[in-house]
Amino acid sequence: MRRFLNLFSSAGAVLLIVSGAIIFISVILRKAFATQIPDTNDFSRLIMGIAITIGIAFACYRGQQITMDSVWTMLSRRGRQWMDVLATAITLGAIGTMTWMLIFRVFDAAASREATFDVRVPIWTFYSVAGFAAVVATWLTLVRLWRLWRGDVSGEPASREGESASGPGGGA
Repeated sequence: MRRFLNLFSSAGAVLLIVSGAIIFISVILRKAFATQIPDTNDFSRLIMGIAITIGIAFACYRGQQITMDSVWTMLSRRGRQWMDVLATAITLGAIGTMTWMLIFRVFDAAASREATFDVRVPIWTFYSVAGFAAVVATWLTLVRLWRLWRGDVSGEPASREGESASGPGGGA
């Protein structure tokens, strides 16, 4: 699983770089040479959408979403575990719904033959990759939920890793 996660996160990083490079090169070409790469906007936004979906997958798996810790910190260890399970279950519902809708969007885009403006590349191909990333996000959230349920994961966000048991800052 670690190998898959490393490959998947590397793909997201590469896509983010590619999207940024497309925009950067397009701006240089437009300002310096009065020309542009065809479908720059379409390609960069579609690639960015895939990279964001991959990012969502990792945020859900690692529990690195934006959290509100005021109640969580006052709970016992068992209470924290149950709160983490509940929060992850809600996240799973949201991610699962997003995945479901994105999969239908792939089929709609393929049926309507939507394509980029200049080059006419079918956009369902990009949507299908984003859909795959959303399926992975759902699966990783389900894995996290299972691990939290079994007590295999502390459930603590990454920002709390390495802190002492006495609380943030490790005070005495």
